[in-house]
Amino acid sequence: MYANHVAFAISIIVSVFLIPLTLKKSKEYWAIKDTPTVTPGGAIIGNCEISGLATMKVEEDSSQAHLLTSPISESDCVWYSLAVYKFLGIGNRGDWKKCYFEQIDAFAVGDRFAKINVYTDNAAVNCSSLGESQSDEHSLNKLAEYFSSRKGDPEIDEILEGIATENICLIENLVKENEEVFAHGNIVFREDSSQLEMGKDKHEKTFISTKGERSVRLDRLFVRLGIHFVTLVSMFTVLSTGWEIFAKDVSILRRSLFFYILIAFYFLFFNYFRSYNRLVKLLQTINSADSTIGVVQKRRKHLIPQLIDAVANAKLQEFDTQTLITQIRNTELDTTKSVSLLLEQYPSIKSISNFVHLQNELARTEEKIAMARSFRNDAVLNYNNFRPTFSGMVLKPVFKQISA
Repeated sequence: MYANHVAFAISIIVSVFLIPLTLKKSKEYWAIKDTPTVTPGGAIIGNCEISGLATMKVEEDSSQAHLLTSPISESDCVWYSLAVYKFLGIGNRGDWKKCYFEQIDAFAVGDRFAKINVYTDNAAVNCSSLGESQSDEHSLNKLAEYFSSRKGDPEIDEILEGIATENICLIENLVKENEEVFAHGNIVFREDSSQLEMGKDKHEKTFISTKGERSVRLDRLFVRLGIHFVTLVSMFTVLSTGWEIFAKDVSILRRSLFFYILIAFYFLFFNYFRSYNRLVKLLQTINSADSTIGVVQKRRKHLIPQLIDAVANAKLQEFDTQTLITQIRNTELDTTKSVSLLLEQYPSIKSISNFVHLQNELARTEEKIAMARSFRNDAVLNYNNFRPTFSGMVLKPVFKQISA
């Protein structure tokens, strides 16, 4: 009887904890599934997904201009993590406990237009080059060499002692330069510049993968299914122990029927709660894309004419200079000396480079507008496709259709 009371209390506590956790994990999954993916040059402020090539972050000092070298495999990379585990136990009985972990704070995802700094302190990183557990002599020697300059630190000394007794293993993960990277998270401006950054806010979860968006979604899906299963088991335990404590005389048929009704209510509540949140999120995504399109169009309206005027003025100035040189060459007797003196004193004007810069700015602006419109169209498509579904039918009168 006492065991039933304990199981009943524990199951209620677990259920109360797991139900909001299930909603949170579901929110993560649908946020990744519903958010359109863009290039770094077409990224928008707020919740966004980017796909590009891994590179070093935008340099803040000269030390960040070069590639990193991983401590164990000594491979060039833009990000690495090193986890060290120590075996706690006797013989074959025991468990491995993580006793040390380090990783670089950020790298960038870039394309030919822009880079976005991606901070990994609060990120779930899934690499195609995930390291395997290593405990061979060469790896342990490299680890000891890496920690040799930090002797005196109790944590490091414990690891060095573990290396000597061979009860240490390590895992090293890498993201290499120009490796394709998918990242989902919240994008903001850096305070001191116009540089975009993702994942610096520790309250916003960031997902990074070199295996693509599909791998991130599958990971979140398996987590959701696992939590659903544990939640249902705990609810079944609550019911079964509750019958034994409070209503022993209730028949098995009635117990089963009540349990199935509870399962149906659970999934119905969960489904429509999730559906409402998903539609709200899709609306926010559409509004964010509308705002981004307006900002970039305003940039094109004000910046591009100024660049055109600057290029035209530079071209006119260069034309006047060349005309003057031609007149001197035709009128002066000592033309070689006059022209040489003029070229030495007059600064170099290269209208071609100005035109190239203007062309790049035009291309980047049009790329941003095109990506923002594509982002909005994808978000509108997800929103309008979800409204007529079984889950969205009840909420359909509240959320009106939006035109692309």
